[in-house]
Amino acid sequence: MEDALYLFENMNKCDPFIWNVVIRGLTDNGSFQKAIDFYYRMQFEGVQADNFTYPFVIKACTGSFSLMEGQKVHSTLIKTGFDLDIYICNSLIVMYAKLGCIVLAEKVFEDMLVRDLVSWNSMISGYVSVGDGWSSLICFREMQEFGLKPDRFSMISALGACSLECWLLNGKEIHSQVIRNGFDLDLMIQTSLIDMYGKCGGYTLNGHPLESFACLKKMQEDDHLSPDVITLINLLPSCAQIGALLEGKSIHCHAIRKGFLPHLILETALIDMYGKCGELKPSECIFGHMRERNLISWNAMIAAFVQNGHNSEALELFQNLWNEPFNPDAMTISSILPAYAEIALLREGKQIHGYIMKFNFGSNTFISNSIIYMYAKCGDIQNAREIFDGMLLKDVISWNTIIMAYAIHGFGASSIRLFSKMRGEGIKPNGSTFVSLLSSCSIAGLLDEGWEYFYSMKRDYGIDPGIEHYGCMLDLLGRTGNLDLAKHFIDKMPLAPTARIWGSLLAASRHTKNIELAELAG
Repeated sequence: MEDALYLFENMNKCDPFIWNVVIRGLTDNGSFQKAIDFYYRMQFEGVQADNFTYPFVIKACTGSFSLMEGQKVHSTLIKTGFDLDIYICNSLIVMYAKLGCIVLAEKVFEDMLVRDLVSWNSMISGYVSVGDGWSSLICFREMQEFGLKPDRFSMISALGACSLECWLLNGKEIHSQVIRNGFDLDLMIQTSLIDMYGKCGGYTLNGHPLESFACLKKMQEDDHLSPDVITLINLLPSCAQIGALLEGKSIHCHAIRKGFLPHLILETALIDMYGKCGELKPSECIFGHMRERNLISWNAMIAAFVQNGHNSEALELFQNLWNEPFNPDAMTISSILPAYAEIALLREGKQIHGYIMKFNFGSNTFISNSIIYMYAKCGDIQNAREIFDGMLLKDVISWNTIIMAYAIHGFGASSIRLFSKMRGEGIKPNGSTFVSLLSSCSIAGLLDEGWEYFYSMKRDYGIDPGIEHYGCMLDLLGRTGNLDLAKHFIDKMPLAPTARIWGSLLAASRHTKNIELAELAG
C-alpha cells in the first residue's frame, strides 16, 4: 500500500477512479481513518465522489467506529441524491447496525425503493449484531415472503439469531432448510450449526456434553466435513462464552495436530478463549510466540489481562502498543478503560478520554459506558454523569452503570430517581439493574423500596433473583437491624447460601454485635 500511495502522491492529476482505488485499498488494509482523510482531501481538491467512492468510505467509518463521520457522509449522500443507490444503502445498513444504531439501519432499509438479497441479509445480520434475534428471524421470514431465496449468508445469520435467543426448534427448522437448499456441506454453515446447537442445547442437567462439540466430533469423523481453520476459529468463541476450557484445549490440540498453526486469526481466537476461561498463561505464551501480530491480537491480550485482574500488566502492554505501527481503536480503548478504573488512575484515565474525543470514539455507546464506569470507580461522579447525559444512544448497560455509580458513592436516592427515568424512557431493566438498585437501597437504608424492587424483578420483568440479589437484600436487612428477618430470609432462599450470603450476615451481626448470628455465619 505504501508503494501505491507513493505513486499517487507523485501523479499530477488524479481522476475519481484513481481516488476510489486508493480509498478502497486503504479500507481493505484496515487504514480506516486514513481512508476517511483521503475522502475529505478528495472533496477539498474538487474531485467529485461517486457511487463507487461511498461504499468504501462508509466501510471505513464502520471500521473506525466513527458514527459521527458516518452520519456526515450520509448527510452528503442525501444532498447529492446518492442515498437512493442500492449498494450505498446496503453499506449504510451495515454501518449503522455494526455501530449499534439499528433504528437508523431500519430507516435506511424502509426508505429503499428497491431491495436485493444483500439488503435483506444486511438487515438480518444487523439485528444479530445488536443482539435482537427475534427481529432477525422475522426479517428472514419476510424476505422469503417477498420471493427471495435465502443464500448461505442468510442461513448463517438466521442460525446466529437462533443461537442468541436459544430457539432450538427454529434452529432445527433452519437446519432442515439448509439441507433442502444443499448448503449442508458448507463449512461456515456447519460452524453456525455447531454454535447454534451448543448455545440452544447448553449444559443439560444430567451432564451430557454440548451438542456443538458432538457435532464437531461428527465432522472430524466424516472425511467430507473435516473441520478446517475457519471452523475452529468460529467455534472458539463458544468455548470462551461458556467457559468450556477442556473443549477449547481440545480444539487447540486439533489445530496443532493438523498443522494449522501458526495462524494469525486462530492464535488470536485462542488468546481470547484462554483469557475468558481464566487461563492467562497459555494466552501469554501464544501471544509471545506469534510470528506476526495485528491490532486485534493486541486487543485480545490486553482484554485477557484485564478480565483476569492483571491490570498492571494490561497497562504495560497498552503502553507498548504505542510503539507498534497501528493506533489503538475502539476495542482497545474499551478493553483498557476498566484497568484504569480498577487501579483508580484518574489522571491517566482522563488522558485516554482526551484520545477518545480526538478520534471521535465518543459516539460509540460501549466506549461511553466504559468511560462512565472509569470515572465512577475513580470517584469522579460529576464527569461520569456528564458523559451519561451527553450520550445520544443509551442502552441498558449505560443506565446500569450510572445507577451503580451513584450507589457506590452513597447517593442511593439519586440511583432510584435514575431508575424511574430509565423506565420512563422505555428501557427494560435486567438482573444487573436490580443489583445496582438493591445496593442503592442498602446504602440508603430504604427497606420498603428494597422489598418492592426485589419482588418487582419476578413479578414485573420475569427475572429470577440470583445470589447477588439475595446478598443485597441481606445487606439491607442487616443495615436496618432486621437480623431475625435476615436469618429467616436465608432459611427460605431457593438457592444454596454461598460465601457471599454468609459474609453479608456476618457483617450485619458484627454491626449489631449479635454473637449468635455471628456464630451461625461463621
